[in-house]
Amino acid sequence: AAIARGGHRKAPLQRHHEYINFRQNRPPGCDPSGEWKMIANKDPEVLVVNMGLHWLHLLASGRPIAACQVEMWLDYEERWLQSVMENARRLPSLRLLLFKTTNFICEDMYEGPYAKANQLYNANDSPTMEKCKVAIRGMLPKRDERQIESFCYNGTFNEHGVAHLNSRLNKFVQNLQ
Repeated sequence: AAIARGGHRKAPLQRHHEYINFRQNRPPGCDPSGEWKMIANKDPEVLVVNMGLHWLHLLASGRPIAACQVEMWLDYEERWLQSVMENARRLPSLRLLLFKTTNFICEDMYEGPYAKANQLYNANDSPTMEKCKVAIRGMLPKRDERQIESFCYNGTFNEHGVAHLNSRLNKFVQNLQ
């Protein structure tokens, strides 16, 4: 405990940790503005940020996704990572910002439609990939074909998709240094 003027013990400032759920909005992970307001009101010293699983898919076979979630994946660096940096700069007490990588997925435990979809995506099955591209083109007709293809191949809800997203996060952090 710190000693205050006059020799009295001053109680240390009590800080606690709290989980802010960026998935509360619907669809999950699309509009984090409300969560940033909650974080700003708490004025943390340490902020651990982890987001990404809700932007991964197994389209046409078990795990649907909303257009705004696809956009968050496509624009991950600009719409998510950069916005984290901008919001963190506004937190007066923040001393540490930690980007946590997206949790890996134990795809060996998949059963039923997830197991089948995972098998098809891991094999780059042409009909599955085409269904995915058609679905994304329908959601986001103005997006570049290379972006759509990248999402269908690399935005998958499996180990490959997580590893791809984590490599993007690592590159972003490396570029900050």
